[in-house]
Amino acid sequence: MKIVVLSANLFWLNLIKYILGNKLFKIDTLITLDNNSTTIMYDWVEKNIFKSLLIKNKYFIDRIENEEKLIKKINPDLIIVAWWRQIIPNYILSIPKYHFIWFHPTKLPQWRWWAPIINSILNNYTNSWVTLFKYTDQVDEWDIVFQEDFIINDTDYSKDIYTKMTISSFKILEKLWESIKYNKIIFYPQKKEGVTYFDKINYKDNFIDDFSNSFNFMKKVRAFSIPYKWAYLFINKIKIILFDLKIDNWNCFIINNVKIENIDKITTIIENKDIKIIILDYININYNTIKITSGYLYLKINYEK
Repeated sequence: MKIVVLSANLFWLNLIKYILGNKLFKIDTLITLDNNSTTIMYDWVEKNIFKSLLIKNKYFIDRIENEEKLIKKINPDLIIVAWWRQIIPNYILSIPKYHFIWFHPTKLPQWRWWAPIINSILNNYTNSWVTLFKYTDQVDEWDIVFQEDFIINDTDYSKDIYTKMTISSFKILEKLWESIKYNKIIFYPQKKEGVTYFDKINYKDNFIDDFSNSFNFMKKVRAFSIPYKWAYLFINKIKIILFDLKIDNWNCFIINNVKIENIDKITTIIENKDIKIIILDYININYNTIKITSGYLYLKINYEK
């Protein structure tokens, strides 16, 4: 079976390494984004890293909809995809013998579409799933191949869920390998009941302006973190970008990595009526930007979870 991988992100890089390291199945071709592609991927991996992988054929493209001739030339049996942020037209979807199959980090048909890792944290989920499904241009007809669950803790950042999702995907790859060995991939129709959708996330959602609840404050910090764009807030005109905080007690957070922009004068305390930041140690980045490497952030609230 001729297998093609279509991806440009860290998630698939880890899966490819797992496939190659454990010799699950042969990846004939890798198609990924060129460094000059106009498509934005938050967990994008540079071209040179994919170049180093021991895969015979590699192609670096800008837009998948322009690559019909390439896909036909490759003549794949199966194309495996994860989080490809471009619409794949039907004239390309119809080329592989066993279709396109796609990873999605929820238990379909629940929570389709937007930013599932971020939304899982914002919606207080305690568990999630990885689903491998047949991708078509008809959203309601995504037939399922395999599903695998994982636990979400209330201290998990996006990167922690990303890691758990990757480990669950390793288990799915093991099952997929058994199906590939016998050239038999079974598709199960999604249930028609219980279909739900996540809201679309925009960069404005990263902005924190509600300091009335410390749990919700930290939830945003955890959700908008690596590999995504970070949460931020303002104290007067000073922008505070929250890379890494740890809970010390109900309204106090230990600063490990916070970036301060538009600061005219460095002081040990930055505060307003809602929040106080105490700077213990920092690094100068430029004339009005510093990175706090040690300190505390206090919310001036009463605790309510």
